[in-house]
Amino acid sequence: MFLRRIWNNTDPITKWIQVVALGVAAYWTYTRFLRLESPSLETRADIDVNLDSWEAPIPHTCYITMNVGIQNSGLASFEVGKVRVRAWHGDLPKPGTDIPTFMDVDKIEESTPIVDFSSYSHALQTHYSSSQNVRQTIVWTLGSQRRQIYVFRADVEDRRGKPLGYASRWKDDICNGGDEQRLPRAVKEHAGK
Repeated sequence: MFLRRIWNNTDPITKWIQVVALGVAAYWTYTRFLRLESPSLETRADIDVNLDSWEAPIPHTCYITMNVGIQNSGLASFEVGKVRVRAWHGDLPKPGTDIPTFMDVDKIEESTPIVDFSSYSHALQTHYSSSQNVRQTIVWTLGSQRRQIYVFRADVEDRRGKPLGYASRWKDDICNGGDEQRLPRAVKEHAGK
């Protein structure tokens, strides 16, 4: 009688074990996807800016080149819809005698830009598959200037207007062999990722 009862009830127990095992497997798969796979499917745009300047053949003028690069370092493809290129200039800080003087580049960027190409059509506005890298060089001619700091920045958005990030560089003593400096890049975090 005891063995018969076990035999009759084995099938429902097996079904419940299968249901529990299926639930555990679904939970494991979902959490594994969230931790390992999902982050690699986010949009990852690496943006880079390089600056150079040299004397032009016209007296008291020089050329400034801004090389902007965008690379898809993720697995998910994306489309760049807008690249906004801006430049500012400002006074160099007066150095202190014993204490380093802070140079507030963000404050310079709050002023009116001397260059603002927001509707400029770029070769950078294209579809980016995984590992694709596109670069474009923009050239300006500039007349003689007093020694200042120049900040150049490229902001990148996707086709829906969502910011993908930006890159900035500053240069002092432009067109006279000044120092080029890379500013930290930033990518804004968005809800819903």
